Amino acid sequence: MARTPYDMKPLTMIHEVFPEDTNTYGTMFGGDLMALMDKTAGICASKFAHENFVTASIDRVKFLEPIKQGDIVESTARTVYTSTHTLGLEVTAVARDRKSWLPRHCCTACFFMVAVDGHGGILPIPSLVPGNEEEKEKFEEFRRIHEKLRNRSL
Repeated sequence: MARTPYDMKPLTMIHEVFPEDTNTYGTMFGGDLMALMDKTAGICASKFAHENFVTASIDRVKFLEPIKQGDIVESTARTVYTSTHTLGLEVTAVARDRKSWLPRHCCTACFFMVAVDGHGGILPIPSLVPGNEEEKEKFEEFRRIHEKLRNRSL
């Protein structure tokens, strides 16, 4: 029996970039940004299905702008795709400096998560039903990426 999603609203996490988050150029480590985006995706997935999730894969990572020490980073995840066991999330990172507070789109990525039980077994998840044309297009885009990723791992 298919369950309905609990909460489909996007989720945003905020992080201030400190010196220990940066490289010798004063910009945020890409790995630290990916960790923030991964946490955002995992919490958003849990909010959607009320389960514990782990990252299965990340695809189409695009670093667009550097994030500087002192910037405020907003990582936002939204559920855009589901299969029986996989949840696809579009995750974006926006940076803002404290003087202008203008947003700079810095990174985007496609995260695929699976729900797991206490023993590492994969659990079924609720289905996402896209409502409008934009949601249907995004669902199809992530379905194709997911299918390609699954075929690569076989």
